[in-house]
Amino acid sequence: MVYNPTSFPQELKFELDTGQNLSLIYKDEILPSQKTYDNKMLFYSKDILIEPFSFITLKISKEEAKKIETDLVVEKNSLENTFLKVEINEDGTIDILYKDLNRKIFKERGNQLFVFPDRPRYWEAWDIPLNYEKFGREIKDVEKIEVLEKGPLRARIKVVKRYKDSKIVQHYTLYSYSKRLDIVSEIEWYERRTVLRAYFPMNILAPIVQYEIPYGIYWKPVHKNTSWEKAQFEIPAHRFIDLSQGDFGVSILNNGKYGHSIDENTIGITLLRSPLTPDYTADVGIHTFTYSILPHLGPLNESTIKEAEELNRPLYIMNLNEYKGEKSLLGWDKRNVILGALKKAEDEEGIILRFVEYLGKEEDVNIKFNISVRKIYETNLLEDTEKEISIENSNLKLHIRPFEIKTIKVIY
Repeated sequence: MVYNPTSFPQELKFELDTGQNLSLIYKDEILPSQKTYDNKMLFYSKDILIEPFSFITLKISKEEAKKIETDLVVEKNSLENTFLKVEINEDGTIDILYKDLNRKIFKERGNQLFVFPDRPRYWEAWDIPLNYEKFGREIKDVEKIEVLEKGPLRARIKVVKRYKDSKIVQHYTLYSYSKRLDIVSEIEWYERRTVLRAYFPMNILAPIVQYEIPYGIYWKPVHKNTSWEKAQFEIPAHRFIDLSQGDFGVSILNNGKYGHSIDENTIGITLLRSPLTPDYTADVGIHTFTYSILPHLGPLNESTIKEAEELNRPLYIMNLNEYKGEKSLLGWDKRNVILGALKKAEDEEGIILRFVEYLGKEEDVNIKFNISVRKIYETNLLEDTEKEISIENSNLKLHIRPFEIKTIKVIY
């Protein structure tokens, strides 16, 4: 069974650690597959979409999957598909051509890794010195650049760097027909009182940067004209940060690295720190995480939210003893409205659904339930009932204002 836990239709894409070659069937068709560099099986089809909060069931087959051709082109130091051409430089940084506009994403090299001394005056594990970037050093020494996967579904190039006692391994990963480049990072970190950051100088002119906060999007100026703006040298972004001009923009996604910065057109991400107090071993050891580059046409839009959800909540795989077919819990028609919570009600029967509008639009959202619903109530965030909402044939119309959070309780 393959379950989609996000608010967007997702392409069928997942890995299985089976230890052997395996074929899966969906609707009598064998899924495209690829053996990965670490002996797993990758299954991916851009033509199969799993609806939000829905599952499909796949069958195991002994037949071999047919060989397929895709848009991936892999060279010693480059990855390419329909949308992106990625060049890996000798120092491990990258340049990306966005083919939709024939435009380079970065003004200078992208994914520059810098280390900085990290010795704040107070609160070592919480604070960062205001002027720490004056004393940085770029990590340019590359131990190895190696092609790990050549497709047809996914291409991957490995870059290995060393800094003192630490080892930095990054896999530049590009799927066929995808606009998103993943930088899968595996770092053995043994430095003390040191910050590791990645920088992306964008080929974009914009007065503000936008980034995700809990249940919404916030913005700040890219300049530092006032003392207040200078003090905001690092900002807490959740799953993405975006710099866009009218015709074009780039989002940097992450799955667990929240410290970001903006300086004119350069976005920075804090990857690791290593304070000595209150925990002497903080951040020491092996870290695995991913951050991604996603260009898009026009300003910030639903594509960034979709890809950020997919990165943070990949498809959920479960083995079953019997065929369960397909089923969807619910669906709705506005992609700028996401489901931020799906949970059991705290004090009563029923389930809680918490919708939030993400892009500053006022919408009438048509929600279709695929379960038998007796009553629906609108509640506040504490789940106190405010009013009953009428429902007809399991269909609900919900009016939501820009960035509003709507919580409903469903009795079934």
